[in-house]
Amino acid sequence: MTAEVPSRCLRLMQSALFHPQHRLFVRACEFAFEDACAAAMTLSRSASTSATEYGQMCVNAYRRYGGHCWKNVGLYEHKLGAVMVQRTKEEPYLKEDALEHLSCALAVLTRTNGREGQITRKTRLLMLNECKL
Repeated sequence: MTAEVPSRCLRLMQSALFHPQHRLFVRACEFAFEDACAAAMTLSRSASTSATEYGQMCVNAYRRYGGHCWKNVGLYEHKLGAVMVQRTKEEPYLKEDALEHLSCALAVLTRTNGREGQITRKTRLLMLNECKL
């Protein structure tokens, strides 16, 4: 799938066809975020910016959709925080937002995966190493 497909789908859905809390809109946000995260790993600045935008849409959709303690919220908060940490090298003002997303992820993942879960430990290490907590 090319990087343009998820963004075209989201633009079409946002043009009043779907409510932001509609299940298909939430799934489109997930796909766009996953695709942008994969592209952001190539250290492309525009892809990192897209990943941040789609990640925020995805997290907001899940939060509005019904619950702050869903495992998916924790996973997407973790990914969004990781992308923002990657962007802080060029844009240091994102550090606070990255910390906020990682701390939300840590709270949710601790409840859903336990203190010693693999993703919980990764989130904690990312907060300690990259954000200098």
